[in-house]
Amino acid sequence: MAAIGLSVSLTRPAPVGAQASPSREAPAEYEEALEHLARGDTAAAIEGLRRATVVAPKFGPAYLRLGALLSAVASEVEREFGGRKDAKKALDALYKLMGDDPEVLLEYGLFLRKQGTRVDARRVLDRAWEAAERRGIELTPEQAARLHYNLALIYETWWEDWHNLVYEPSLVWLGTCSELPGPAPVADRAVACPERIAEGLNDLVPLADLKSEERERMMEHFRLPLTFDPAHVDAAVRLLGHLADAGEWEEYDDVARRLLLVVPDDPRANLFRGLGLHERARSAEAEPFFMGPIALLPEDERRVFEDVSLLLPRMPGRSTRAWTMRAGGRSRVSCWRPRTRCS
Repeated sequence: MAAIGLSVSLTRPAPVGAQASPSREAPAEYEEALEHLARGDTAAAIEGLRRATVVAPKFGPAYLRLGALLSAVASEVEREFGGRKDAKKALDALYKLMGDDPEVLLEYGLFLRKQGTRVDARRVLDRAWEAAERRGIELTPEQAARLHYNLALIYETWWEDWHNLVYEPSLVWLGTCSELPGPAPVADRAVACPERIAEGLNDLVPLADLKSEERERMMEHFRLPLTFDPAHVDAAVRLLGHLADAGEWEEYDDVARRLLLVVPDDPRANLFRGLGLHERARSAEAEPFFMGPIALLPEDERRVFEDVSLLLPRMPGRSTRAWTMRAGGRSRVSCWRPRTRCS
């Protein structure tokens, strides 16, 4: 299994709360597993942690690291549930050993979000924060950032479910149309009496307004990770996207500038700074933030910016030619035909 970008907290010894669980000294298998994890060998780390739970079945930190790793590598695809079952088994055993330890609740909440049970995930993540405050245990900056970022993702899902929905209160009188002899489907009435549809559009009620509280919570939880970890690019770019949607450019510029100060070579930090300027017709200022960072993106992401053929229609039986820019400023002509590629 390839190494993945897991939280660095997984490679550290368990915190005070975790060490206080019913346990003995850390078994050698646990220490070896942490060494594998530090080297990026996730598969070996998981096997080592499994052995540690067998050798020391009451050593809570082994279950904590094992559950967190299994959850991190598990698929979110509904049908691919094997990995999630393994993670849940480890986390259930962990909870029996350590109860409402803040880090236990944090990892369990992250797992529940991945599993798609967002209401339960939000409740457990809130409990993790409350438990830390109640016990006087301070989560590490990275743990706090992860907690708030995942809460933000939950609220974002709920917000986006409503974001583009509207209610049309006047649809009830679209049932009558002088051009039609009787009741007809809405599509037919729209064609026969377009003026009625036009009048109805004036009465649209955005349903997103009913979820403004979720949006505010989402935005706050995207802001909080940056107070704990200013280099949290994932939280920053999602926050920037929502600020741009709302036209809140003053905060957008502030977040984009601060992010660039912390991670000046990050492609997304540069791109979002440039996109914000470009959106307001400040193209000359935006240009330096585009060309260099685009070259640093992974190939599949870079192609979205460089290959204009993605914007051209594919016509059956015809070839399509397009100039596409390479990172170094050179150009090439590409030509496609159905089932074949020509140069």
